[in-house]
Amino acid sequence: NILSGPESSLGRIPEIKILRKTLSTGRWKMCEQNDETNAKWQKTYKNIKNIKDVKYNKFICDFYNELKKFNNEYSKFIFLCIGTDRMTGDCFGPLVGSKIKKGISNNNNCIIYGDLTEPLIYYNIGEKIKEINENYKNSCVIAIDAALSSEKNIGKILVKTGGLKTGRAINKFNKEIGHISIKAIIGENHKKLDKNMQLLQNTSLNFVMELVDIVSMGIIEILNNSEINNLSYLKIN
Repeated sequence: NILSGPESSLGRIPEIKILRKTLSTGRWKMCEQNDETNAKWQKTYKNIKNIKDVKYNKFICDFYNELKKFNNEYSKFIFLCIGTDRMTGDCFGPLVGSKIKKGISNNNNCIIYGDLTEPLIYYNIGEKIKEINENYKNSCVIAIDAALSSEKNIGKILVKTGGLKTGRAINKFNKEIGHISIKAIIGENHKKLDKNMQLLQNTSLNFVMELVDIVSMGIIEILNNSEINNLSYLKIN
């Protein structure tokens, strides 16, 4: 279990206090009931003081439900972790890519594009998409990226069916990619290129890392958790 013991397999120990009973039983059952999810979160986690616990559990549930929608349609999962390590506000994607690559290294049915060693950005993403279309035709593509939005959404992690339009905040590569999208809102979209670039360059790395921990560990938990290995469409080894 990557959430236990003195050291994390991810190399960094996030300050996440997982509710063990919820992790082992209740959370997966809760995720089965999409229509009641929000109400159940409020009731079950109303006494949790650490907001990071709530974000983590909500992400687990949201991502799990999205994967369920693609029941038996795909043989592989491709993660496109978009961004660059040269701007703190845009390093969310490659940091997530590096962490999940280590965390699911034994899972041959998951492929990760984009990490700190080989970032996936606007000038090479078209080439990688072409490669995926040619070599992994029966694959579910999960696009992961940092994003700018309204002030009220800062710090949220948004998971939805359908692709994301990467690079919108800086007017780069405005094509929609992916079957599932995961966006971490790291700042406010000022709708002006110079202000958005300045924001991305000056975003707190600690703030970004908190979101990275939630997403990377959530993905690893879902893909490695023995309790959902009976879901044939996840193709977990």
